[in-house]
Amino acid sequence: MAADLALTLATPPHDQGPSDTVRKWVKWLAPILFWLAFAHLLALAGLIHRADERYPVFGWEKLIIRGVLFVLWPLLAAEAVVGFFFRNRNLRVWPVLARTVAVCLFPPARMGLVHPVTGLIWLPRLGWEREGKELIGRLDRGFSLPLLLFALLLIPVLAVEYVWKDVVEESAAFGLFIHGCMALIWVAFATEFILKMEASGNPFRYAQQKWLDAAIVLLPMLEFVLTTWASAAPVARLLRTARVLAPDKLARMGQMYRLRGLLMKVWHAMLALELLARLTGDNPRKRLARLEAEIATAEAELATLRAEAEATRARLNSPAVGRDVQS
Repeated sequence: MAADLALTLATPPHDQGPSDTVRKWVKWLAPILFWLAFAHLLALAGLIHRADERYPVFGWEKLIIRGVLFVLWPLLAAEAVVGFFFRNRNLRVWPVLARTVAVCLFPPARMGLVHPVTGLIWLPRLGWEREGKELIGRLDRGFSLPLLLFALLLIPVLAVEYVWKDVVEESAAFGLFIHGCMALIWVAFATEFILKMEASGNPFRYAQQKWLDAAIVLLPMLEFVLTTWASAAPVARLLRTARVLAPDKLARMGQMYRLRGLLMKVWHAMLALELLARLTGDNPRKRLARLEAEIATAEAELATLRAEAEATRARLNSPAVGRDVQS
């Protein structure tokens, strides 16, 4: 009933928006596409955390990961493009286009997509919701405990990874367990960030304000890119023996290997900071202080806008401006 009501509220007059058939298809496909985008995020996490060839990786892992990515990426991108062409014409075109491009480049972004047909976001257990602070608050309450548990899981996982590093590198099963835990932690933070960024109504501003969360999501992806690039180092050594590759390029290969390790240390440190913030951030006194600071900032901005409006009004009412307008 709530979903029907939300869709009804978001539906423009028949001659201005998508047909009833299109809206019914959107309503039916929304849960399916959300979970397909989440499956793509899981596969991407597996690719990122299990791509390092220094560790033994099962052959079936690569087959499943690449198969899921290969099948879901074009499917999610095609749905986003079709949604853009059937979009609600009352919505501004550039935000819709930007979200469509984002899904084409990064399919997990489809999870929090403000749908171009309805102008709403579909979320599990919540149904169709309108973007804004109210939805952000509901997501905050929903993610607070699960993400705290995932962040706490980081401590024993990191301890095992560093203390038994040789075992992790030699045992395929043990490595799969450790890297699987790290992948799940990354998926949890990435899911929260994607959904909140879209629900905020201004994704770019949200990413700037939550730069720590953005870094937690982006650093492993950057590390993966460097891993893929640096994996060419054995080939580079062969080329060097044939005097094809210059020594300075080989030196840069070594720098990439060191940078990969540094990125992971930074990522672990940021996760630890996030854990600390979540452990201390639910204090009602601190929350009240944050809210009061936000109120003061909003009141200052409002005062500035009123002063600017008053100055503009005074200029319009001045005799000189009046003569210019009449002339």
